[in-house]
Amino acid sequence: MLKVITDLTQTSDDLHRRWFADENLNLYIWQDASHAITQFQISYQLNDDDLVLTWNDNIGLSSHQVDSGSDDPARAKASPVLVKSSKANIDYVRKLFEESGQKLEHDLYEFIFRKLPT
Repeated sequence: MLKVITDLTQTSDDLHRRWFADENLNLYIWQDASHAITQFQISYQLNDDDLVLTWNDNIGLSSHQVDSGSDDPARAKASPVLVKSSKANIDYVRKLFEESGQKLEHDLYEFIFRKLPT
């Protein structure tokens, strides 16, 4: 079950960030002053790939893979970055979220679940 992570630095005066995690996924949420969700990210692993689904109120849903940098031992490791990916498995994410998100606030759970297409 997703549990709230309280050790989270707030970096924006405009948006409040929240973080929930369990062994299957991480959920990051950005909310405005009225508590409306403006963006969320769900990160998960599938076939040894680190993947991220992002939804925001301007663009909608997008899928990314974490590029962790060069595996060449002769080069310095770069910072991980998100790159567009078609590897998302929405059905898998819906199942994970359905199982892990049951203890989230009902409105929060329903909002995110509705944004994950069937």
